[in-house]
Amino acid sequence: MTLNPLPHQTEMMSTLVEVSLKGSPYIYRPHMTRKPNNSFKWLIPLVAAGQYMIWKEILKPELDSDYKKLRASDEHIWKVKTEDRRRLGIGPPLRPSKENAWRLEQIYEDD
Repeated sequence: MTLNPLPHQTEMMSTLVEVSLKGSPYIYRPHMTRKPNNSFKWLIPLVAAGQYMIWKEILKPELDSDYKKLRASDEHIWKVKTEDRRRLGIGPPLRPSKENAWRLEQIYEDD
């Protein structure tokens, strides 16, 4: 069984061969290159400080307030469940421990 190249493959190969035979070799000119290690190095501490300030002043307070709202919402839900179960004459709902809550969260997050 022989493999026949597709027309666009032979066309591409002929173009590559033609360019490599006709073109001049690459000449390295060191004066035309940039030294990336030396350019804008002085900005690194400023960027790091800016990222820290954005985290401290904007992101962390937002995340903390969201976490507090989530905890308050959870407390309200457990309070309502307790009242419903008490009204029905059933014992209070059993709250899972942090470890069990995390496991349950992992089980249902996969869906």
